[in-house]
Amino acid sequence: MIVARSADRPVLTAPLTVPGAAAAPRTGVERRIPAVDFDDHEGVAVVAATRADGDAFTPAGPARPATLLFRETDLSGASAIEVETAREGDRAVGGRLEVRAGSRVPAGIEVPVTGDRYAWTSTAVELAAPLHGVHDLSLTLHGDFRLSVFRFGAAG
Repeated sequence: MIVARSADRPVLTAPLTVPGAAAAPRTGVERRIPAVDFDDHEGVAVVAATRADGDAFTPAGPARPATLLFRETDLSGASAIEVETAREGDRAVGGRLEVRAGSRVPAGIEVPVTGDRYAWTSTAVELAAPLHGVHDLSLTLHGDFRLSVFRFGAAG
């Protein structure tokens, strides 16, 4: 726990212990996972998913990749991934989403141009090989596009 006048001026710190059993791994297959449910991030900016509500993520600077981390995600049986993206940009700039489960990169998704930052489309790809077990999952955004939701599917 931190008590501070501002983020860079802590006055007091103390460890915080939460009693009880550890949380179970996040279910990652056959479930829509909002990108906002991340555990950690690097280089992302929060943006509006629609003109009225919702959150999405985009790289803070399109020239640098941005990463969303989802810790302890059970990906047992995952054989495909579907993502919801929006991309106004020019095709020459490019947009790519890299999916990483631990040290494996089971999928890379080319993000299509939708013509508007609020025009969403779903793109699905098969994974290079089915996934098994619990992994730290990271989604790395390369280029100028928005990500709102993803879902892993199982074979069959």
